[in-house]
Amino acid sequence: MKCAVEKLAMYVPPTAQVKDPAMTDVIASLATINSDIDVSWVKPMQRRRLSLFAKMALSCANMVNTDAHAMPVVFSSRHGDLHKTSDLLEQLVEQQPLSPTQFGLSVHNAVSGLLSILTNNTAAVSAIAGGRSTFSSALIEAYLQLHSGDAERVLLLHVDRALPDIYTQYADEEQVDHCVALVLKKNINGHGYDLQELLDAQPEPSLSALRFAHAATHNQSIDIGKWRWHYAR
Repeated sequence: MKCAVEKLAMYVPPTAQVKDPAMTDVIASLATINSDIDVSWVKPMQRRRLSLFAKMALSCANMVNTDAHAMPVVFSSRHGDLHKTSDLLEQLVEQQPLSPTQFGLSVHNAVSGLLSILTNNTAAVSAIAGGRSTFSSALIEAYLQLHSGDAERVLLLHVDRALPDIYTQYADEEQVDHCVALVLKKNINGHGYDLQELLDAQPEPSLSALRFAHAATHNQSIDIGKWRWHYAR
């Protein structure tokens, strides 16, 4: 079975900088589809509580599903809203009381749950964190949900921010705020991606969600970790 990228939206700050020249070219090539953050569709009372992490995710999700069609969601983030969590930990160190609302919004699947509430989506939501393989794990999960026959479309939402300064010493990949939203659909006989396992797999590259977005916009195959996403016509 093949799956096709029906819709794609992404956000990377205009000032984003990376060390890898190839990744710089990828980000530059995506400039035409790079969108500004827009959460004007969220009610003001809820909007004012959103972190940048949440705004990035909700904005991109809305861009690929403006009419809020119900569909399963695969949410992926390596670190979740670590900036919010880090702030809460600092408050604990200072023995300050924690805001119940901010604590609730700091858990890993908070944004995907909030998206479901805002769009009245009662379909299943999967939340994934898998280290450097986070995005590829989410992509495989979405592909398998389509393959299982339970869904015709799946929304894949990947978001991560550059680590807070206190954690940068532990970084093992490029650090850039970014979000990618994809609506994947079954495409049994048409153009699309099929999944092939690689025997000589390489470690998953940094910012693989952006790399896949670049490949998808150009109808190109791409290797991510131990998997080849082969584009077939």
